[in-house]
Amino acid sequence: MAFGLALLLCGCGSSDGPNTSGPFGHAGTDRWVQCFPVPRGGVGTFAGLEFSNRGGPARIERVTLADAHNLQIVSAWAVPITGLDLMGMFAGYPPVGYKGSFPGHLAPGVQWDQRQRVVAAVIPHSQGQDVVNLVLVLKPSGVVGTAKDVDVNYVSGGTHYLRDFGVTVQVYNGNQKGCL
Repeated sequence: MAFGLALLLCGCGSSDGPNTSGPFGHAGTDRWVQCFPVPRGGVGTFAGLEFSNRGGPARIERVTLADAHNLQIVSAWAVPITGLDLMGMFAGYPPVGYKGSFPGHLAPGVQWDQRQRVVAAVIPHSQGQDVVNLVLVLKPSGVVGTAKDVDVNYVSGGTHYLRDFGVTVQVYNGNQKGCL
């Protein structure tokens, strides 16, 4: 009996990491690749990822590039979106590189003025179809920078969660045809 109780107690206290099914959703089994070029030595904005918060307020602890090679995050924001368009991918920093010059060319619903730095961003419960656009400024080194995924670690209601997006990122450094 004591042996069974010890096994039960050990099982309850163990954890393999943060919960992957949380209020920001989960990636599921589908994997995809997103590729874009930047001018040699430059940066690119990767803002093709979105999530909603179907729970209570959540605080983002960190965003990481999983298994990154020759690729780093220069800066990152959480941008509320109340329309249909995300910011997307483009060379340069946001919002200047975004479809022209800021603010006249932002798509309706891109709430750039309400952005938060991603680390310590507090994400409220999402209303209706509203989402948060994860906006990452990435800098490749070498010929191409890669990451096997983008991970967001966050806390909601005292529970730690991991949202992985199921996206492999490839950023070509100075090779405009690298993605073809």
